[in-house]
Amino acid sequence: WGSSVVLFGTGPGDGPHGAALHRLAGRRTSTVWSGSAYLSSLTPSVAYLNAGAAGDRLVKVDLRTGRRTLIATVPLSPRVVPDATGRRLAGVAYRLDERSRLVLIELGKAVAVRSVPLDAPEQLGDVHWLPDGRLLFLPLGGDSARVLDRFLRTRARFRWTAGPGALVGSTVFGVDRSSRLVSAQLPAGPQRVVRRLPGGGGAQVIVSATR
Repeated sequence: WGSSVVLFGTGPGDGPHGAALHRLAGRRTSTVWSGSAYLSSLTPSVAYLNAGAAGDRLVKVDLRTGRRTLIATVPLSPRVVPDATGRRLAGVAYRLDERSRLVLIELGKAVAVRSVPLDAPEQLGDVHWLPDGRLLFLPLGGDSARVLDRFLRTRARFRWTAGPGALVGSTVFGVDRSSRLVSAQLPAGPQRVVRRLPGGGGAQVIVSATR
């Protein structure tokens, strides 16, 4: 309930220099780790960072000890999301003027890195892990979502115009540019309008919660 909060930040500008992970607990602030990196993702126990000037060295930082472990060299600085086991990571690798790629990293005694090109250069998007271990890719600014297997083979596509979304069981929800809440049943949709939301503009973040 906010008893401990971890923050990631960098120095001035958009570069990786002056990066740090800070823990806030009560009135105390401590530095867990510092160095050069771009943020990839935070979990309750581990931070994944894209280290180095190119952001192509994926490292794991233990948020309890600050220990830094090199996981793999990866293409184009993906922002990775771990699955429920923590043994597989996936994300969208993006860099200006280059074809974006969906990257899958399997951790073990030997780290395996796979990637497939996306439909357009400079394409951004969200990646979600489905309960059965498949991947859902939701494009930002595109119109085609994908469900992929563990070998990054596309198993289904459907129209998706809502950008980032929230996964609830086997249904994905998002807000399109017309301020409509939309949903799609996985794996193949179609995208349907749930209701029009009040006010103008679109939602920036959509999340799900259980009470």
